[in-house]
Amino acid sequence: MCVFCGLFTTSDTHGNRSRLGGLPRQPHEPRSPDLTGRERGKGRGLSSSPKPCWSLCHSLGDWEGALVLGLAMARAQGRTEEYACSLLGCLVGTGCCWGCGGLGHSQTRPPDAPWCGHCKALAPEYSKAAALLAAESMAVTLAKVDGPAQPELAEEFGVTEYPTLKFFHHGNRTHPEEYTGPREAEGIVEWLRRRVGPSARRLEDEEGAQALIDAWDLVVIGFFQDLQDEDVATFLALARDALDMTFGLTDRPQLFQQFGLTKDTVVLFKKFDEGRADFPVDEELGLDVGDLSRFLVTHSMHLVTEFNSQTSPKIFAARILNHLLLFLNQSLAAHRELLPGFGEAAPRFRGQPYLLSQEVPPDWDQRPVKTLVGKNFEQVAFDETKNVFVKFYAPWCTHCKEMAPAWEALAEKYKDHEDIIIAELDATANELDAFTVHGFPTLKYFPAGPGRKVLEYKSSRDLETLSKFLDNGGELPTEEPPEELAAPSPEPPTNSTVGSKEEL
Repeated sequence: MCVFCGLFTTSDTHGNRSRLGGLPRQPHEPRSPDLTGRERGKGRGLSSSPKPCWSLCHSLGDWEGALVLGLAMARAQGRTEEYACSLLGCLVGTGCCWGCGGLGHSQTRPPDAPWCGHCKALAPEYSKAAALLAAESMAVTLAKVDGPAQPELAEEFGVTEYPTLKFFHHGNRTHPEEYTGPREAEGIVEWLRRRVGPSARRLEDEEGAQALIDAWDLVVIGFFQDLQDEDVATFLALARDALDMTFGLTDRPQLFQQFGLTKDTVVLFKKFDEGRADFPVDEELGLDVGDLSRFLVTHSMHLVTEFNSQTSPKIFAARILNHLLLFLNQSLAAHRELLPGFGEAAPRFRGQPYLLSQEVPPDWDQRPVKTLVGKNFEQVAFDETKNVFVKFYAPWCTHCKEMAPAWEALAEKYKDHEDIIIAELDATANELDAFTVHGFPTLKYFPAGPGRKVLEYKSSRDLETLSKFLDNGGELPTEEPPEELAAPSPEPPTNSTVGSKEEL
């Protein structure tokens, strides 16, 4: 039997077969030929001992990686093992334990899956990807597994739908990576290329950097003073999946100087619009993969992008909730004349989230209770020199109205404390980027100091308790429970008819 996975059977010196887990041979399956011990992929030689199934086991163990189309092209059970070998071995050009090379299987034979449309669509692209990988001599094996015929493998790898693709790297059988790339040949190859090899090219000089920029429409270069910094690992991890862009990185001072940089920065170079977009790395917080990903998706699109089936996934991937769409007929000159003005208005709004906000009142800070709106919230609430206590309310909220006197009294009490601000914000007319308010009233405390800390107040809303919270630096003091006194033994009333048990 296969000494690694048991996916297929082998034969011993007597031609008997065995399977991992004791799976029985289908009645109509022929006995397998004794072609073990041969030169892999050429079908030569005989042996008296079973060998591993080279097509899957060898790719999982010795090769750099193996991409398994798990349960792909599901079909009726009962295909011969020679057929399965032709799927696995010939696809990658290596043969397998049954000697596909000797059996004349020179091409991939697609499995029979009449009910799986997605599998049918993927099959030619998967085969094309295998040919591209072979042409590059990339150390990656593509393989297929028949799901219904291999239920134990399906259960082991948690496959529940077809087709499912998993990547086994360096023989790691226990933690395969889910395939997240496109389902066309070039995309499959690029996804693998960035996992088997580096996801970004190391740039050493001006000539190399300029050659990379000139060769592609979208090029992302990470300028890092220290390539051992954890921000570099974040950058490379993002590069593994951003397949529509080419990535490079450098630590060379002359390249920093050439592109006018003085600190760590990720730069997107493009052959349209402004030609370049910079994303400085935050010196305190480091490189945030979510922020960088949104930046690259947003700035890799044209300022005015035509909405179609190719661009729509990228438009919505940017997670911008507001889009301005211009519906026009490009065959009409009058409509085409609208495009230049549309493009001129786009730059200052690109990538900017639109948040609802009232205008800042001229007297917002003249009363004891300061008035906050979306436009001045960040400046006031996250002032590192102030302790800011904010009530988020709705004008129609009964509970908000009930606590209004206590809030006014609290503001009056602390109006002369220079480091304390009592404020309120109408959360129905103002939206915040920092968080979302879900109920009314909501009280949040923003303590002085760095770090943008936020504490939610959930205790009593009376003046005394609110004051204790402020006086104790944003937390309520712990009160010791009163001492419990032993309860005296009750004495029966004088006219009680209850006596001792003996008397009863």
